[in-house]
Amino acid sequence: MRMTAGTQAASRGRRSLACAALLLCGGWGGAAPAGAVRAEIADLLAATASADAAAARRAEGRLSALALRAPEVFREEMIRRRREEALMAAMLGEGAYAKPVSLFFAERLAAAQRALDEGRAAEARALCEAVLALGCDAAMGVRAGRLARLARDREFAGEVFVANLRPSAELIGAEAAPSFTLELWNRSDRPVKAVMAVGLELQVSSSALGASGQPFSEETTEIVPLPKDAVTIEPGTAWEHGFTLKAARAWGEPYVIQRISARGRLVRVSLESGGRLSDRAVRVPLAMMFRAPGDVASAVRDPIGAMRTAVAHGDAGALYVASVVAAWEDRVDAAVETLLEGARAPAPIGPASFALLRLMTGQNHGTDRVKWIVWYLRSERVVVPRFFER
Repeated sequence: MRMTAGTQAASRGRRSLACAALLLCGGWGGAAPAGAVRAEIADLLAATASADAAAARRAEGRLSALALRAPEVFREEMIRRRREEALMAAMLGEGAYAKPVSLFFAERLAAAQRALDEGRAAEARALCEAVLALGCDAAMGVRAGRLARLARDREFAGEVFVANLRPSAELIGAEAAPSFTLELWNRSDRPVKAVMAVGLELQVSSSALGASGQPFSEETTEIVPLPKDAVTIEPGTAWEHGFTLKAARAWGEPYVIQRISARGRLVRVSLESGGRLSDRAVRVPLAMMFRAPGDVASAVRDPIGAMRTAVAHGDAGALYVASVVAAWEDRVDAAVETLLEGARAPAPIGPASFALLRLMTGQNHGTDRVKWIVWYLRSERVVVPRFFER
């Protein structure tokens, strides 16, 4: 069934009429079969939108009489219709009724699945419950019910439990092993019993800039085993487990700096708190550290500031390190502007600035600073090579 924009105005008029009828209906009237009354209400509401003015007035009179004759059923039906309209308006916005109902439900459930996959359990639950309240068909109701249960389960777990990954240090030496600590926080006011059946699955990304200016990157997956016994986490505290990565190998040749990042999920965690149970995967957000053969702490803390200092002091090595860290932190525009300033300096800063511009932008305008400036001014935003993606 479709409703056009034109019938929405008529629908609003019918709702005003219905409200007036409700004010009249009070508590009088004899009993009437609820199903028949609801069907008659639907027919009369449709008739009030008739192009025939006389027919529309007759329908309005019969609708008012029906409100007096069966007030309870009339009130329930009109409340149901108002609730349905409010839900539809909130979920679809202007022009909502121009869509087929089946397509609308399918789109809402797809949106609920996306929200669930992206960790927005409360949003997914609300969408599923709205679809169920609107009266979808049986097959879609089964799917919506399943999604709603899963969303409620994840929403509960998200209220009491959060995972975090903490690097052992922001910057480690060239030969040091990258190590992290897994933190499982209990955010509720009750103890949480957690059982980690499988372990921590991590996607590890390693990117390095060689001393010759050659970039290198690799991505690997690593499973970190965790204790199998149940762990009780008291309110407001965290359970911690330290481990060392095996996947992020050191750069085999002389290198300037390496970035190591990890993110993943606890494959399955059973949680029990306050009589409620949850069995789910838990997302572990991104954590990052740097590995370098020298002291590059200033570049890690403030890469743009370190770039400006390197240009001022003629330190090409520090300029390389700080520029790459700036790109990794998605501060490419500011880095390019600094390199354009450095490009006017004598060696070694000038040649290093042009080399870094080529590396960070994927463009090649040689050593012509004017061409680089013209290109940059015409670019809304610098699109960097994949090497600099997180």
